Amino acid sequence: MNNRKKIIIVLAALVVFYGVFDYFLFSASKKNSDEKVQSEITQKNLEMITKIDENLISLKVLSENKEEVAYLISMIESEWKNDPFMKFEKSLEKTIEKNLESAKTNDNIDLNYSGFIQFGEKILAVINGMEYETGEYIRGTEYEIVRITSNTVVLNIDKNRQTMLFLKEE
Repeated sequence: MNNRKKIIIVLAALVVFYGVFDYFLFSASKKNSDEKVQSEITQKNLEMITKIDENLISLKVLSENKEEVAYLISMIESEWKNDPFMKFEKSLEKTIEKNLESAKTNDNIDLNYSGFIQFGEKILAVINGMEYETGEYIRGTEYEIVRITSNTVVLNIDKNRQTMLFLKEE
């Protein structure tokens, strides 16, 4: 039995005890002459019942808040679908490098990959100060962006050739 139930039972017993006490002692002695006293006692009883009701309501609110806090803690501890602190694995980048045999070309590419932005599912690469998505062509060139990761951008030069830009940290 938890504390809330114990408090409710004790308060209910006090109200019943007071009601029995009031009924047998106060009503038997002066029924007709003390109607004013009876109304005051009734008023006091009503005030006491109101206070008990307020206490019970506050106990209920406290118990509901504990349940909400427990729920929030359980949600925080669960695995997030879109973790904003997600770490990009180096193995993914190594796989990209292995799959792209012609990753580095001898072309003189004057492109600077300087930033990576992710908004949920949308990923942007900052190249030469401009933001690009996968599938877009870099302005002033014929390079198409194939894949964007946190450290690399894969570009299609031709149908058969690809190159990779690496993030330049300053």
